[in-house]
Amino acid sequence: MSTSALIDILDSNGETITTIYKHWDGYPEDLGVGRILQSFLADIKIVNGISTTKNVANGMECLAAQVIAHLKEGPGDVYIYPPNTRDLNEEYIYTIQEVNNKPVVNWKEV
Repeated sequence: MSTSALIDILDSNGETITTIYKHWDGYPEDLGVGRILQSFLADIKIVNGISTTKNVANGMECLAAQVIAHLKEGPGDVYIYPPNTRDLNEEYIYTIQEVNNKPVVNWKEV
């Protein structure tokens, strides 16, 4: 069985930009998507404008694309859905939002 998860990425107004479905390893601990997201986002700063500095995202829309690129390794496993999609047999729902120019990940078990 898989442990699937949904990842909602919110804009600066708290509206969902996109929902990402992760079919495998959706749990928050060990090598699951929760740890992957925490590790990937740890050093990223949200900025307004392009910078030559590494580890930045030009707004949350840019961050959403970076998260998808980081998670997607080939066909299957990671899919993009319309904002706030639910009922895909998800066991966890993650939310990524900007707090003080940093991406913050929260999660809940469904």
